[in-house]
Amino acid sequence: MLFTAEFFTSCPTFQHYARREKTRHSLSEGLVVFANMALKVGSLKVPKGDFMALSGMSERTLNYYGGIKGISYLLRKTASEGRSRLNAEQVENLRKIGIGAIALGHLDALLIMKEDPEVAMRRDGWPAGCFVMLESDGSGDDFLVFTSATGGSEHYQMSLADMTTADWVRLN
Repeated sequence: MLFTAEFFTSCPTFQHYARREKTRHSLSEGLVVFANMALKVGSLKVPKGDFMALSGMSERTLNYYGGIKGISYLLRKTASEGRSRLNAEQVENLRKIGIGAIALGHLDALLIMKEDPEVAMRRDGWPAGCFVMLESDGSGDDFLVFTSATGGSEHYQMSLADMTTADWVRLN
């Protein structure tokens, strides 16, 4: 399961669309079902009939939220609003269904690079072509290597801005 129903309740977009208790329950369950179906299909183009059957959402309710496109918009918006609560597996699964480039905090970026040494990360504020990768020396110590747009590489020490902003994006 990609998400639980409680993930969506603290997101401002979700709260805007679901003001009543019955609506909150219906929409959160619908978003959970939609996310799981999208993961199985591999895209946000989920069959309407299957979605309605699995979620229990009526056609009238689905149309109120803008149909399948509206539900996919709500999923994308709430996932980006709740990105600080996403774990690495959820981010990876969101990338599989087409919700990519969800920015992360520096700890999540480091965790992803530690799990997969081939991953390159960058900050949105950096010029195009700049990225960092995690490398290890012979003694098992890890360090970041910054590669600039010109192709030069150097050791990289994270600044305060790197640690306080959540604009890290996975490149590959």
